[in-house]
Amino acid sequence: MPDSLPPVTFGNGFQASLFVRMLFSCLTDADALATEAFSDPDMAAERGHARIRTRWRRRSTAIWRR
Repeated sequence: MPDSLPPVTFGNGFQASLFVRMLFSCLTDADALATEAFSDPDMAAERGHARIRTRWRRRSTAIWRR
């Protein structure tokens, strides 16, 4: 993962509200998947979700191959 991220700037209120909604959605989905992995490991294994570091490496590799 990168050591730092660029600063986030918004041109208007709509951009800021959309960013917050998308961020909230991502966090909610991540929490639901983590809860499922804890409460029902068999179902979580069937979904086949990779850890975030594994997914980051896969995507980074695929992007740099282009």
